[in-house]
Amino acid sequence: MSQYGSTSISSSMQKTKSNPALFIDYQIESPRFSVHNAQQIQEGIEHLNDNGYAVFSHVLSSDEIPSNIDLLWKHLENLPAPYQIKRDDARTWDIAWPGNPNVKKIFAQLWQTNELLVSFDAVGCFRDWHWNSAWKTISGWYHCDQNPIEKPHRCSIQGFVSLTDTNEFTGGLVVVPQSHKHFEQLQSITRSGKGRANFCRVRRNHSLLKQFKPRLVKCKAGDLVVFDSRCIHCNTPALDTEEMTTFNKDKTPQLLRIVAYVCMSPTAMVSSDKLEEFRKTREEFVRDRIICTHWPCELNVSGESPSGVKQPLRLSMYQRSLILGTNVDPDNEIAREVIDV
Repeated sequence: MSQYGSTSISSSMQKTKSNPALFIDYQIESPRFSVHNAQQIQEGIEHLNDNGYAVFSHVLSSDEIPSNIDLLWKHLENLPAPYQIKRDDARTWDIAWPGNPNVKKIFAQLWQTNELLVSFDAVGCFRDWHWNSAWKTISGWYHCDQNPIEKPHRCSIQGFVSLTDTNEFTGGLVVVPQSHKHFEQLQSITRSGKGRANFCRVRRNHSLLKQFKPRLVKCKAGDLVVFDSRCIHCNTPALDTEEMTTFNKDKTPQLLRIVAYVCMSPTAMVSSDKLEEFRKTREEFVRDRIICTHWPCELNVSGESPSGVKQPLRLSMYQRSLILGTNVDPDNEIAREVIDV
């Protein structure tokens, strides 16, 4: 039973209206591996290696989920003009997570090192499109976020912490399982060099989309979802079901999906002779509220603070270690010391 009532989906494989040529499996349950169980963490890593994605459960506690959602809304509501966003007024919607030690725990296991750089990534939200049909996410823009010519091997594992449940009634991340094992087949459709070098669009008639069936990655609030950047993926909206058409506009508006994107990569991926300057630049990016891509080892700017004003931050030593790519034990007293950055 979902928040919209019992499901009446007639088939586990559903075509999307925005891309009727492709089926997406909305019904298969994604296995969830507990972040608090060493054996399950290893099983999750094996699932990532085999299928290109994995879901790690209970990264956030039940108390941390609403507090992080509240932090997101406070940030949005405090954006300067012309933004006038209010969490309880859907008409205004037109216009902290990497610090959790459980997130690094998974990436440290994946990369077999505790010296990790965190991405300066963004937040992703799905507004409830029943309030405005123009808000509905477009499905079918399959792609990879890694260049198969210049970077043919695993060198990036993307991820996000979900603050909401993801299922067929919300939409979310769609992956093409095992497509990362055939990454070289995308070389013929990829350009190299400058520009969108790490974005590889995969057309819907590509053989890999026929060989492997796309599926929605279901997860629970507080879970960490990770996937190999070579894995073909996209987002998809919720299914158009009878339950979804029963909508009460008198209710308090809620976001359908909230995720905090996060990626961690080994500090060793940065050339040692450039590391000191690299770290200084990353600290400047933090002060300037600059958003980068999911490549922590590259200084690729994707967005800046709307205010354009440098703002000092008070961070713990552990949080600063994620900026610099050093190893600080989060359970150590030193990790909790607060400094101005």
